[in-house]
Parts: sequence; C-alpha cells; structure tokens
Amino acid sequence: MIDDSQIMHDIVKSQLSTQEKFLNLYSALSRFLYLLEDSKSPLGEIPKIFVEETEFDTCLMISINEGKIQESFYSIYQDTSKIYLTDIERLNNNSLFPSLHRNVCGYQIIYIYPMVRNFNIEGFIVLGKKRDSTEDIPIKYIDLLCKCCHRLGIIYRKYDAMERTSHFQQSSFSMINDLPYPFIFIEDTGKVIWMNEKAKKMLPRDIYPYSGIHIHELFPEIRLESSERDSTVRGNFQFNIGDKKIIFEVDQYAVYNPERKATFKGIILKDITEFKLMEEENLFKEKMETLGMLSAGIAHDFNNMLTGILGYSSLLKNFLHNDERLLKYVEVIERSAERASSLTKQLLNFARKQERPSHKFDVRTVIEDSLLLLCETLKNITVERDIEATHCIIEGDESEFQHIFLNLFINAKEAMEGKGTIKVSTRNVTIGDLEYILISVEDTGKGMDGITKEKLFTPYSTTKKSGRNMGLGLYRVERTVKKYNGFIEVESEIGKGTKFSIYIPIKRDMLKEKKGAFQQGTLDGEKLKQRKKVLVVDDEEFIGEMFSIVLDKMGIDVLCCNRGDEALQHLKNKLFDCIVLDIIMPGMKGDEVLKEIRKMGLSTPVIISSGYMSEDQREKVKSLGANLFLDKPFTEKKIISLMKEVIDD
Repeated sequence: MIDDSQIMHDIVKSQLSTQEKFLNLYSALSRFLYLLEDSKSPLGEIPKIFVEETEFDTCLMISINEGKIQESFYSIYQDTSKIYLTDIERLNNNSLFPSLHRNVCGYQIIYIYPMVRNFNIEGFIVLGKKRDSTEDIPIKYIDLLCKCCHRLGIIYRKYDAMERTSHFQQSSFSMINDLPYPFIFIEDTGKVIWMNEKAKKMLPRDIYPYSGIHIHELFPEIRLESSERDSTVRGNFQFNIGDKKIIFEVDQYAVYNPERKATFKGIILKDITEFKLMEEENLFKEKMETLGMLSAGIAHDFNNMLTGILGYSSLLKNFLHNDERLLKYVEVIERSAERASSLTKQLLNFARKQERPSHKFDVRTVIEDSLLLLCETLKNITVERDIEATHCIIEGDESEFQHIFLNLFINAKEAMEGKGTIKVSTRNVTIGDLEYILISVEDTGKGMDGITKEKLFTPYSTTKKSGRNMGLGLYRVERTVKKYNGFIEVESEIGKGTKFSIYIPIKRDMLKEKKGAFQQGTLDGEKLKQRKKVLVVDDEEFIGEMFSIVLDKMGIDVLCCNRGDEALQHLKNKLFDCIVLDIIMPGMKGDEVLKEIRKMGLSTPVIISSGYMSEDQREKVKSLGANLFLDKPFTEKKIISLMKEVIDD
C-alpha cells in the first residue's frame, strides 16, 4: 500500500520541477527579447544564454547565409572539444528535424537543431554536454527554445536591414517618388528594398508587394553590375508590358552607408523607345542613301547599255516593215528594254532616301510603279485594279507614298503565302468639308484577330517569324499618313482577309488633273532648209553614232566626241545649234563642261543626257544653264521630239 504522504511528496516535487523548467524557459525567452530591444546580434549572445539557462554546458551556433558561414561558441569548460560543421552535417544527415546523439566528438550528449526556412537549412544550433547526469534533459523545452531563437534571428535580420536603410529618410524617398523615371533600390544580392510609384505602376499587381523579390523576377533581362564601382553603369534592355514593348536605358550606381561601404544599389529606368525608333529611322535612311549612291553608278552604266539596245532596236524597226516576224522580235526587244529602264528608275527612286522638294504627283502612277517593282514576287497573285477616283493629284514626296504601297503589297502577299488576290482601288470621298482620296488595298489572306489589329501600328510589333524583321513597316505607314493629315482604317477577320483603307485629304486647288508637261512640237520646214549642227559629248561611242544616224535624216549634222576637254576645243573653233552633254564622263564631268561653256559666253542650248540624276542634281545643273534633259535610255522618237523642240525655240 502506497503511503499518501509519499504521493504528495512526488506530486509537489514534480510541480516544482515543472515550475523550475518554466522559469528557466521564461528567463531564456526574456533574455532573447532583450537582445532584439538592445539591437544586439543574437548570433553572439545566444550560445551563452543557452548554457546559462539549460542543462547543457556547451553551445555552438552556425549561420549559413548565401554561402557565407558565421559561427558563435560558448562553453563552461576551457578544454572543450571543437565541433566542426562537417561533423554536424554528417550527424544531421540532411534531416530537417532535431536529433540527439550520444558519445560523439568527445561529448556524452549532443543535440542538433537545424534552422529550417522554406525547406532549406540555413544554420544549426548545437548543444553539448561533456558529462552525463542521471537527470533527464527536457528536450521538449529545448526544442521550443531553439524554435524561438531561430525566429528571433529572422526578425533580427529584417530589423537590421531596416536599420541599414535608415539613412534613407522618408523625405528622401518622397523626393525620389516624384522622379519622372521608375526608380528602384536593391540589396547587393539583388533583392528589392524600395521602389517609387512610377516603377510600381508599370509592374503587374499580382506579385505585390515587391519588397523582398529578386530584381530578376521583375526584370529578367536586366544585367546587374558590381556595386563596388564608383561610377554609374549604363545599359539597355527590352521590357514587355502586355503587348507593349518598351526599351529602357538602365543607370546603376552604388549607394553608400556613412562608412563609405557600398551596401545598396540604385537603379533608374529611362524609357528610350522613341529615341530608338528615331535611331532606327536614321539608320534606315543612311542605308538607303548608301544604296542609292551605289545604285546611281550602276544605273548610269546600265542605262547606257539600255540606250544602245533601245535606240538601235527603234532604228532597226524602220527597215523591217515588210518582215512581220523580225519586226515582232525587235518589238519584244524594245519592250523588254523599256521595262528594264522603268524598273531601274523605280529601284533608284526607292533607294534614294533623300529630302526632296514637295511637288504634285498622280497617286495612280505611284501605285502602278510600286506594283511594277514587285511584279516578279507577285507572279502567282492576281492583282485587280478599280481606279475610280478622278482627282488623284497629291502634293508631297511620292517616294513616301511608294513606301506605303510597297509595305501594304508585301504584307498582303505574305498574308496570302504567295497565292491569292490583291484588289487595289481608289475613289474620291467627302467627309465633312474636306475632299479625300481613298486608297484601298485588300487581300484574300488569313486575316487577323482583334488582339493583332490593336497592336498593328505599334513599333517593334510583328507577326513575321524572321528575327531580322523589326516590326516598323506599318508603324512608318501610319506616321506617313498622319504627316499628310490623313488616317487609316483596317478591316480584318480570321480566314476572311484584310483591307487597309487610307484617306488622304486633297486641296481644292488640286482637284483639276495635272496636264502633261511635255507637248510635242512640230518641225518648221523653213528652218531645216539650212543644215543645223549638233555637238554630242558622250563617253559611249555608240550613243554618238545613234545621234548621227537619227539626226542625219532630219538634215542635222552631228559632231561626236567622248571627252569634255575635247568638246571645249571644238566649241572654240565652231558654232553649234545645240549641244547634247553626258553628265558622267571620265576626266571633266558634264556639269564642269557646262560651266565652262557659259563662261565662254555661249548661249547655245544644252541638253543634259544622263542615266541617273537626283532632283538636287537637276536643280544644280539648271542653275548652271542647262535647257533640257534627255534621260537614258531613249529611243529614236525621243531624240527627234527633243530636237524639234530645240529647233523650234
């Protein structure tokens, strides 16, 4: 039979033991909280608290943060054996739970508590006892203390980060908040500390709050530089906000604490999308100007060759009236040369991306010229024309409109994958008080959905798979149309094709069609009774010979030479009724010869012949005294017509 007094004694003893453990636990927890209040690092103080408030005589605390290892150790024995991290990791064996080990590393008991966060071990609390005792160790209470200690360390790190940023006063943040650019502060590790309102507005709300997120989660393309650099580091990256693409210029600079240690990084994002678009435009212009310069030299020689083909085929036709078969062959040669000449001219106009004075032109001609440029690529495509508009004269730069039509035709061809129908139509419409010419380009391609239509004129937006395409074609089209105070409408459905409608206002004083500038003159028989003399200056001998053959039938004598200095010698000794002068020759150029002719006081009419001349060059030659122009290649009829005009004058 158990003595009641013994039972009471055991109960009281148990209660006192529990109360003592609770007091020890309370004491330890209180000391932990005082550390936070005093802003003391728990790593340096906690091992001592563990030894003084528990049955253990040794404590080792290890913190592992992004590869950096920090240790703190305390023991009541001076000869305590060192417990190494490798031993701890071996005993713990990657477990996420506490473990108790006996008779290892010179200790009777070792308790290992892994500090776990997000399933990653970021440190250990190791408690050791060199001499075992009959009293059981309260592992439950020890585990609770270790958990509290671990949470305390997490709170302290956040508190310390806030303290380290305390030199950024709220007033400073308020000032930065009003900057016109997105502004972000990050730690050296790349985690976001703070950002202004501009930055927040351009980021998705589903990852808010942004504090603590790595910068690469927000801007994957941004490249972080070392914060040890004193100077600002600059770079660019592209960022997508929905369907919109923005190019940012990034400035990164180190932010120092009062001890001049770089602890943070400031990042400024400047939207340079418009600047990049202008840069692309200028680069495009430079490329086209270079292409135009190269093409000009080739075109001159090519047009000289075409002049021989076209000119002599026209002469040959005069002898083949009785042979229909040969006449047909010659006409094919003549048409092919004319087509090659027209194609060369259009290629030069397309390549020549220079500012030209505004002039009146027929938009129908530009449409036809653009289709001619693409004729080879549109072989399997039917082109339907419905040119209903009667007022088609526009004042501006026709090359800009050629770019519009080329872009629309190429897009239509690609939408139909090279096979289908393109319908081009024009008509005059009245909207309010304004007269417009409406140009429509419609295809039977695959069409577009609503999302694609919305971003159609957005820069850098493209549905083409080629990585070389910048997605600026339709962006330039819209800019050009707006430049002429016009607008664009787009109709499209998946599987039903696409229709672009371009509205360009027409001034009322241009509603009358532009009449041809050239009127063929008639030859006065009386003027031909006395033979005229013409000097032909061209480095290609066959061109001079062609003039001799054609003008001889008109009763005109021709003297040919292929150098500018030789021509000036002839002009000193003889009088001529007309001079035909090639502009590009070896030695003295045509414009230099013309200048010398006028210096000599001669008022003889001068016809400038060239395979390629820009508008600026024409104006320059006119100012030197040129009367007329004969563009290569030319035919017998063109020579006769121009010569009649000179003789009539």
